[in-house]
Amino acid sequence: MKRPLCLFCLLFAAMLAVLFYIAPPAEFAFRGEEGGLVHITGKVVQKEYGPQGGILYLTDILFYSAESAQYFQTNQTAYEEKMQTAQSDTVLPAGALCYFPGRDMPPIGRQVSIAARAKPFGTATNPGTFDQAAYYRLQGLDIQLTDCVVLEESGRTDQYREGLFRLRGYLEAKLYRSMGEKNASVLSAMLLGSRKALDREVKGLYQAAGIAHILAISGLHISFLGLLLYRLLQRLGCPAGLAAILCLPLLYSYGVMCAVGASGQRAVCMFALQLGADRLGRTYDMISALAAAALLLLAGQPLYLFYSGFQLSFGAILGIGLVMPGLREQCTGKEKRFLGKRKNLLGKTSRLYGKAGRTVQAITAMQTAAADSLLASLGVTLATLPVLVQNYYQIPPYAVLLNLFILPLMSLLLPAGLAVILCGVSLPVMAFVPSWICTVLLEVCELLCNLTLRLPGSRICTGHAQGWQVAGYYVLLCLVVGCAKKFCPGVRWLGIGAALAVLLFRQTGEPLRIHMVDVGQGDCFLIEAQGRNLLIDGGSSSVKQVGTWQILPLLRYYGVDELDYVLVTHPDSDHYNGIRELLEQAAGERPELSVRNLVLPAAAAESEKSRELAALTAAQGGRVCRMEAGDSLAIGDIRLRCLHPLPDEKPADSNDMSLVLSLEYEDFNGLFMGDLSIAHEAEIIGLLTAEAGRSERYTLLKAGHHGAGNATGEALLTALQPSVVLLSYGEDNTYGHPHAETMKRIAAAGAQTFATAECGEVTIGTDGKRVWIRKWNIPAAE
Repeated sequence: MKRPLCLFCLLFAAMLAVLFYIAPPAEFAFRGEEGGLVHITGKVVQKEYGPQGGILYLTDILFYSAESAQYFQTNQTAYEEKMQTAQSDTVLPAGALCYFPGRDMPPIGRQVSIAARAKPFGTATNPGTFDQAAYYRLQGLDIQLTDCVVLEESGRTDQYREGLFRLRGYLEAKLYRSMGEKNASVLSAMLLGSRKALDREVKGLYQAAGIAHILAISGLHISFLGLLLYRLLQRLGCPAGLAAILCLPLLYSYGVMCAVGASGQRAVCMFALQLGADRLGRTYDMISALAAAALLLLAGQPLYLFYSGFQLSFGAILGIGLVMPGLREQCTGKEKRFLGKRKNLLGKTSRLYGKAGRTVQAITAMQTAAADSLLASLGVTLATLPVLVQNYYQIPPYAVLLNLFILPLMSLLLPAGLAVILCGVSLPVMAFVPSWICTVLLEVCELLCNLTLRLPGSRICTGHAQGWQVAGYYVLLCLVVGCAKKFCPGVRWLGIGAALAVLLFRQTGEPLRIHMVDVGQGDCFLIEAQGRNLLIDGGSSSVKQVGTWQILPLLRYYGVDELDYVLVTHPDSDHYNGIRELLEQAAGERPELSVRNLVLPAAAAESEKSRELAALTAAQGGRVCRMEAGDSLAIGDIRLRCLHPLPDEKPADSNDMSLVLSLEYEDFNGLFMGDLSIAHEAEIIGLLTAEAGRSERYTLLKAGHHGAGNATGEALLTALQPSVVLLSYGEDNTYGHPHAETMKRIAAAGAQTFATAECGEVTIGTDGKRVWIRKWNIPAAE
């Protein structure tokens, strides 16, 4: 059997996936109040410094007790007396991420007792948003603690890991001393794995261009440093076998010092196997080594199987080892004979014309190397494309070509960065030379990224792919690659095109979909209407940068890169501050979203906040419109009508300036109330009653003012008789939303309620007759 280790690894991964699907591992349940006092005892296994202070990783938890914040005592003696009576929870967290206000932390290896404020990791309540809890669970951490105070220390210090931690800090300090903060943060991420202080603008630029992989310690870094150490030890007189034996512990120590992730661990395993094969006189098989590395990593942490970093790292090697050879088979027999004749001709030319012939031969070799580099980059892209679509929902198409320039630059940047550190340690006066080289190379990288992103179609928003699409893509790709010799080039390229079509195909779904986005204490609704995209509000008073971290990722997930209409019901921050972020991004240097039309309430169109939104809309090429009662938008068979405010009406309260919008499609009717109060709801009832021959019953009602007591009155509920009521508010908000009286009124009306604080994002789909509702991560219900 060829490559039995690979088959075993595939079976092992499949078994893990099935086991996790049938019996997912139990998750730690946070108890107590957020910000409440906890007392925890465990072992320090890792440390690092962040912008705000020290960060400590605590595992092997022996004791954990959650107390309400009201028991917190600033007096240490009183606090310890309180802790003596506390009872440990029955379920202990696997680990804790501890934030210290300063840089003083206990040594690695010590067992410590810590008093701190507890905060659970955030979970993804909208599709496309970052799941903090899942990310840290991968690292064996279940809870985060702030304002940490060490009460007691015991046990021995792990001198090896503590020494490496201090060495990393020392080298990082030398790097920052020799270079500017921005470039030093980039080199620190590349060489020392320190990404907490990484310049956000540079990180965003590299991610958008598709070269963010160079910021993580991966195979490129490990291979460079491993070979450098190996050759250096040999030059110092070590026999090859001894050099290999000494090289591996040094490389392992480098990985421990930099706390490398899945990509770095994979690279260390494969490099060790390559050295071992070389010394034992065995043939090194990259794919078998990859399978061995996968087995080692998954045995230690099975959750890696579902981690995008693991998938991208291993997928890239599979692209080089399996997909690239298949792409090479695009040459037919005639083409190969032509290349053979050309090679013979070049050989004769070299003999006849000496240096000129050898120059031609060298140029041909360079062309061949460039072609191989292009095929390798294309192979990596094809192998990892589904991972990008599944996790990031967009593709940088020019990354294939960009990496052809970036990777050679990295072969210069890494040794130059290493020289900066070495000069900073031993000869600071000479550090300016490699520092200048690094600065120039980083500026070239930024220039290439910016040039790429200015090209048309620099980012393709694909949206989220379904499981069957990913499976279909890989099946077709495997057929093309595995049976490359059996098909002509045209058929093979057609097969790759078919695989891409399957992966990027987007189902249209129902003609009308309404997404109530969880933005905490605020409002945001995305409406997909027969191929057009509308956004009604987008803001929050409880979530920072809600447009960047909540709304924009959700738009990517649904494949939305253009909003036809953005409607702001009224200029309160919990309804528009996220929209302002989207418009700022759209008007910036690297836009990934455009807004065609901004719709403002006529009653508030001249306010300072409205003028700010209008200016940003104009800056990114959009149009600004005003809306009042009587105005409407028609999108195919779908109609959006404005019922409030009345023409020339100027309410004193900004909430009563809210646009009230009626969404109508065949038998489906939905009403969005903004923050309108009960005092003005009679106008809506009167307007609907006056419309001859029209049913007053509404399928869907978005409750006014987040469920406040002064909105969504009994008269409105009686008139509309809604089947479903949507409420958008933040959990444990300071406003007391939703009010108990309001919820009683809704219950009395017989409506089914869905709230973002309980369900996360809620999607309502309809074909004009039937309606189905899906709560995020919960199966749909009709």
